[in-house]
Amino acid sequence: MDDADLEFRLIMVTNAIKNARNNRGIGQRELARLINMSPAALNKIENGSGNMRLSTLFKIANALQYPPSILLQESVEGVVVESVLIDLSPERRMLLAELALEMKKLQELENEREVEEEGEC
Repeated sequence: MDDADLEFRLIMVTNAIKNARNNRGIGQRELARLINMSPAALNKIENGSGNMRLSTLFKIANALQYPPSILLQESVEGVVVESVLIDLSPERRMLLAELALEMKKLQELENEREVEEEGEC
């Protein structure tokens, strides 16, 4: 993993924290209070200009009631998907799952087409 890849992943984690906090309707000051951190330090973490310890990530996840693994994903997909699913009816969750499966199939077809086109060159 090079520095650019690491930087990208760190940005994704900080975005996941920010999105999770917003999805829970908690302000920065309130989250900072819940995890016993200054609002300025939390702001630095969320803006990617400050470092955080793994223990801080666990405190944040616990305060937001999210599994830490979701915040550590390479993108904010988990946070976004979970926050959307929480508020949907079971019927709409099923529709969303079906749509995701169809999109996955479409992506696989596009990937196959790209491989075929590369083989023709």
